[in-house]
Formats: sequence, structure tokens, C-alpha cells
Amino acid sequence: MKRGSELGCRPVLREHGIHDVEVEIKESRITQCCSNDQDQTECELSTAKLSPDIPNLQEEGYRRDSIQLSEFLGTKIASSRNPTREGTKGLYLRIRNTGTVVTLTCRHVILGPEEENIDVCHDAHNSRDIIQPGNKTYQDTTYFLRNQLYQTQSAIDLGESSTPVPERRIEYLRGSKARKESSLQRREPFESMESRTLGHVLLSPKFGLSCSSPARFRDWVLMELDQKKHQTLVKKLENKVPIELAAVLTHPQFMSERHSEQERERRYSMIPGIHSFTQTGKTVVDDDFMRVCMYGSASGASHGVTNTAKSVVRRFVDGLLVVSEEWCILGSIRHGARKNFSVQGDSGASIMGDDGRVAAILTCGAQGGNRGIHHILYATPIEWLLEEIRGHGYDV
Repeated sequence: MKRGSELGCRPVLREHGIHDVEVEIKESRITQCCSNDQDQTECELSTAKLSPDIPNLQEEGYRRDSIQLSEFLGTKIASSRNPTREGTKGLYLRIRNTGTVVTLTCRHVILGPEEENIDVCHDAHNSRDIIQPGNKTYQDTTYFLRNQLYQTQSAIDLGESSTPVPERRIEYLRGSKARKESSLQRREPFESMESRTLGHVLLSPKFGLSCSSPARFRDWVLMELDQKKHQTLVKKLENKVPIELAAVLTHPQFMSERHSEQERERRYSMIPGIHSFTQTGKTVVDDDFMRVCMYGSASGASHGVTNTAKSVVRRFVDGLLVVSEEWCILGSIRHGARKNFSVQGDSGASIMGDDGRVAAILTCGAQGGNRGIHHILYATPIEWLLEEIRGHGYDV
């Protein structure tokens, strides 16, 4: 909405006898929610498949990186051409009347700002492969595990040289060491980028403004999945997120006490089947308050509320100003302060509404004082995305 429209709103309110409502314009600088590029190295080739399951606590203990070698949503993905620029695998979609399954994320995750802004389609002779996880996550995780193994072994050696020997402590450390060794062994087959290739770019229309009303910003990419990289038949893949997200929704603290009674009642409603949702819904956005949740590859489980105020985002595309309307999300309030909803690396994550269905895909966020941490989020409604994709020839 243009500034002149906002300035003209106040006199209209006064003409109708409304004197207790002020009109404000909130502006912020937005950033994309994908991680930054880093230098890369290539490793020897190996073969591996993504798993339909996540290791349990007895196998690995609790670590968010355990999800990264699975078929779950919320994992980190990257382009093989920019393997350290990571975003989130957002949603599985099936192309009607075919055996093809695709996954959805933001275009800016896969195609960097240095690339020409043109439509991109699959080219068998120049394929744009997608890897899971990206190089940064894989290398950081293996470095962390090796460092933990070294420290654990040092603690065992120290205990065995003590008098008396702390038998129970050493037994615990040996169990911890065995879990870390198992975790490291699970990752070894995925050392090369080729072994982490889950598919390739199928279609990504260029950045731009839609002709819909309201005008939305086009920032999406479809990636066709490779059956050889998945243990499950791709046509049977389910949209699943970790059960950790269900625990988030059992806590009512996210709701500000200033909300209405109707809104406050919603905090106790549980999203059904939160760890496994298999369809998108007709979730209405922009019209009313709604609680939402997300599992981002960088932030993990988070929850918040929609901002019912109209939000617009200004971007420059090919040197031209583009103004689009966006669905705005605010982080939840706890202990009187608003929490961050996402961090860099969450771009493309599915955002779910009250009914447990996917409502939107995360695209960008407004930074607070900490760089890369977003207290205000902008998302694209899933129903608009599905219509967009169908308009480009894929009936998903």
C-alpha cells in the first residue's frame, strides 16, 4: 500500500467519528532467510539413501542435526553449485496422474543473487542438483562429533587413571562415546556431494510480481526427487516433521495476555497429527488472527501468531522497485518479550496453521538487533503457491 493511502486513512476515520484509532506505518529492512555462501571442498564419491526414520534418544541422544539424513521436512538443502548456501526443504507435492514427486522451497535458496533472473527449467545436459544437507551443515556436524569423541575419550582416560576409579562415570562416558561413534558412522557414506544429491531443479520461474490480487512476490522452485536417493518410494513420501513440534504447541505461553478471550481460547487447541501431515488445506490467511508453527532447518521448532495488519514488502528486482503484499508473522511472546521466529537457514520452511495443515512457505524476515535473527517473518500463502505452480503447467 502506498504511503499516500496510509496518510489519507486518518481523516477518513475521523469523518466517521472514530477518534481513538491511530494509523501507523511500520517499516523494516528485510533479509532472505537462507544462510550465506562459504568456500567449498569436494570429497570422494560414495552412495547413500535418506532414511524414513530419525535416530531415537538411545541411539544418538538429543541433537537437532539427527534429522539431516532423513526424509523428513525441515532438513537443510542447498544447490550443488552453491553447497554452503542453505535453506529448508519445505513440502512434498505430487504431480497429478504421474509418478513424479517434487519438493518445494524458495528460489533464492537454490539460485543466488549472482545469477541472471530468468526462468529455469530442468536441462539433462546441465542439471542443477540439490543436496541434503549442504556442505556447511555436513562439515560442521562431523567436526563437532569428532571433537566430542576426543573429549569423551580424554575423560575416560582421566577416570581410569584416578584412584578410586569412578566406574559409574566411566560406564556413562563409554555409552556416550558409542552413541557418538554410531552417529559419525551414519554420516560417513554421505561425505561426497554426489551421495547427498536428493534431486534436481525441475522449474523455477524468475523473480517478479504476480498478476493476482493481492499482488504476491514470486520466489519458489520445484525440485524433482531422485528415487535412488530415498529408501521410501518417492510416490509414498509423507510430509512429516519431528514430533518435537507437537511439544511446542502444548505450551500456552506463546499468547500475549492482551489478546481477546476468543484468541486466548485458541492456545489450548492441539494441531492433530502434527508429526505427520499429508495434505495442504484451505487455510484462510490475512483475514483473522491465527496461531502458527514451523520447523525450520536452522531454528528448529518455533511458534507465533499472524499479524492482522496489512503488510507490504519493497524489493528491487532487475533495478526496478517491486511492491508486494505479504503474510506477516510475529514471534510468540514469553516473559513479556517477543521471541524470534526464525534465523538464517529457515527459508522455504512450511508454516502450519490452527488446523494442522500447511498454510504458507517462509520467504524472508525483518532483522532485529542481532544479524540473521528474525523477529518479524514474511510468508507466501500455500494456496496462492499451488495456483501459481498449476499456472506454470504442473498440476500438483
